[in-house]
Amino acid sequence: MKSETLNGLSSRPKKTKQTKAGILILPAWMGIDVHAKETALKISDMGYYCFIADIYGEVIIQKTEARQITNATFTRPIQVPTIVG
Repeated sequence: MKSETLNGLSSRPKKTKQTKAGILILPAWMGIDVHAKETALKISDMGYYCFIADIYGEVIIQKTEARQITNATFTRPIQVPTIVG
């Protein structure tokens, strides 16, 4: 089995409480970006713990290739069965 290092970023509220819930953010294919970081900070400002998990690891692909993969996934026609009854 190949091992891979994954990254993450955590933020905590200014006033920590042991009973406060935590929020997990799973960003899109581009990894931990500015939007994910800003969102985590806003969530922490509301009093929650937050962790951003980069679930894709260190894999780097070009934006154009990623868009093509994403578009192919979302633009395939879906076969819906006809229900007779």
